[in-house]
Amino acid sequence: MISKKRILTGDTPTGRLHLGHWVGSLENRVALQDEYDCYFIVANVHAFTTRAEKPAEIRTSVLEIVTDYLAAGIDPARSTIFVQSEVPAIAELTFFFAMLLPFNRVMKNPTLKDEIRDKGLGDSYPFGFPMYAVGQTADILTFRPEIVPVGEDQLPHLEMTREVARRFDQLYCGVDSKTEDRDFVKAGGLFPVIEAKLGRVRRLVGTGAPSAETGQLLKMSKSLNNAIFLSDDPDTIRKRVMSMYTDPNRKKATDPGTVENNPLWIFHETFNPDKQWVAETQAKYRAGGIGDVDCKKKLVEVLVALIDPIRQRRAVYEKDPGEVLRVLREGTARANAVAEETLYLAKKAMGQDYFARELKIVKSFGDSADRTLGIGDRERSVSVSLTLEALRPIFEAGTNAFKSQVLCDRSEPIGGLGERPVLNPLVGGEGWVDSVSKGAVFEPLFRGKTGGLKARSSHSRPDTTEGLGPPKPSSHVQKE
Repeated sequence: MISKKRILTGDTPTGRLHLGHWVGSLENRVALQDEYDCYFIVANVHAFTTRAEKPAEIRTSVLEIVTDYLAAGIDPARSTIFVQSEVPAIAELTFFFAMLLPFNRVMKNPTLKDEIRDKGLGDSYPFGFPMYAVGQTADILTFRPEIVPVGEDQLPHLEMTREVARRFDQLYCGVDSKTEDRDFVKAGGLFPVIEAKLGRVRRLVGTGAPSAETGQLLKMSKSLNNAIFLSDDPDTIRKRVMSMYTDPNRKKATDPGTVENNPLWIFHETFNPDKQWVAETQAKYRAGGIGDVDCKKKLVEVLVALIDPIRQRRAVYEKDPGEVLRVLREGTARANAVAEETLYLAKKAMGQDYFARELKIVKSFGDSADRTLGIGDRERSVSVSLTLEALRPIFEAGTNAFKSQVLCDRSEPIGGLGERPVLNPLVGGEGWVDSVSKGAVFEPLFRGKTGGLKARSSHSRPDTTEGLGPPKPSSHVQKE
């Protein structure tokens, strides 16, 4: 049996998906599921490059995008949907790949420069913003795909990915620099030099006016408020279309109109299946024989026919968020199996394969999860995962009683993991409580060198609290 070729693509979670995502890549993904082994990444880490202060919004966007995927026709039985932050191999490979790209090469990426301009970031963007361009190379190469379906604006990122694959294979796998791109893996390389697969529309413009700075129509984007979403109802679609930017020089219906660089006609050419109507009506428009309003009403009909079935399927998934999380969890588990294999092979090629490791995605933190994390057995009602290295200064300083508490601000479980209250940054740890209600207090208690460490929940029985001794000294921690 011949194995399918693998493809990898995805989205940064900035909210619900729109028509630009559909024609740029999403309709391609739906069509390719039977022919290819498909991996679709929800790149939530990249969202922090411009919205680090809005983690709750990013989390919501992740779930919105997965819901949109399912509504649009991505089948979890045939494709793997996963969340970037829960695949640690991507972050590790990002760091290694950053050593293979000169800084000035990253900053010359035209897509990066366009985003800085269009989002008005100026010089105030964080270091992580240009770093995401390197991260995208790891997003892709971690899964060693041969094809990446993307929109035209992503081509510069793909070219950087191709450069990284060549450089890694030549440097660490001994592939000759004269090898053809298509033959790198055959020649002993780990990473294929990927190929792009563009959507039928390389860059869909938004519904608004051109950029005041460049005079060019801006691409569709939620942040620019010029998008029509796959989840919009008919009334919303109608409002967005009827207010769409058209020919600014046309004052009345009898004035000759310009079709070129006109969003109204770009949308008809893209979405209207009646090509004869489009051609005949464009001729009338140029001659002043039809007004914008009639053309917009027709576009409303076309877009509602496309979007409404997707919106209705979405409504079904919105009633069952647990199913959306199940799809994401199971897909992320499958993604980690591939990613860990790639990371192991990369480290082996680099001579950094010191020992094997195992990584698991679990439904909730219980005994089996605790053993996986190396924490040890404890009662099911409280599960704790703490960064002990971060706590070392507290132990070594001999703090007698350090207490931090946080308040749970939500009552519903999240992703099957229960509430996730984050502790004081000084503590450097995180605690998970299996089941809490709004207002519950989670208190980690820290004692001195001989007192060990205890954690308790207001929902735990007194006898479920278990002590942990102080961490053993580490070679990289200086002691007085």
